[in-house]
Amino acid sequence: MSSQFDFTIMDEVLKKAAKDETGEMASVINDLIMLGRKAGYTGFDLKEIAAITTMGYYVSREPELESMVQFLLSKVKPIDDILN
Repeated sequence: MSSQFDFTIMDEVLKKAAKDETGEMASVINDLIMLGRKAGYTGFDLKEIAAITTMGYYVSREPELESMVQFLLSKVKPIDDILN
């Protein structure tokens, strides 16, 4: 693993998820890890994966960005329509 990986952040995320009684955070962590893994195998580099997930984060904070994401996704025609 890259020496740049910061395990302290992962430790904090796991502690935060452990406090979540709904289990939703643990589920999201699993989804993000598995999708990151798939993205890496598909050929995305770390900066690209970070940009994509950052876009998702910003849409969660500013829903009006949703139309921009829909526009961007329409250019690549994803197999699964994740947002709908």
